[in-house]
Amino acid sequence: MPYKTALFLIISSHIAGVIGIGLPVHPDFVRLTPFSLLLSTSLTLYFHTQKTRRFWYFLVISWLIGFWIEVLGVHTGVIFGVYRYDYVFGLKVFNTPLLIGVNWLITAYCCGIAAYYLLPRSGAWLQAALGAAFMTGLDVLVEPVAMRIGFWSWQGDTVPMQNYVAWFVTGFVLQYLFFAWNLAQRNQLAVILLICQALFFIILH
Repeated sequence: MPYKTALFLIISSHIAGVIGIGLPVHPDFVRLTPFSLLLSTSLTLYFHTQKTRRFWYFLVISWLIGFWIEVLGVHTGVIFGVYRYDYVFGLKVFNTPLLIGVNWLITAYCCGIAAYYLLPRSGAWLQAALGAAFMTGLDVLVEPVAMRIGFWSWQGDTVPMQNYVAWFVTGFVLQYLFFAWNLAQRNQLAVILLICQALFFIILH
């Protein structure tokens, strides 16, 4: 697929999301979120040029860690705080959407690439810390909107600080793996997707 086509699809899908959810065009428009997430993930990872075994291992590990830490989070309230998933992300297993693992995967990937652009020659620890900070910062933008449009809901409609601590710690684990395995490379589409996601939630907020 040509790069410009992928770029157009990612940007246009986020613009459509802002219009469709923000106006709102239809109360069920937000149910297209899984389609947008899978489309953006597929297109972005397609342009990762060095698809080594470790690259595929990283994707699988990211999904597994992301999904299972959310399962533990939902059922215990100890990791992130007390919350539950609503209807938007579709099929759930153990009251946790399967797609939430994909969200962790692509967030870790895009934030790792962004950190690599800013710190291309730094050590893995510093790069991982910056990538984890990007992941946590994105969650800060996501949370107020997510509660309003049916992604998930928090007890008392308040996001506890432990949620952000857990995001940083979990993000750091994924980021360190990303950089220790030398998976970082230049992928402009990953940075653009990260910017689109940030603007999407800033505008809707």
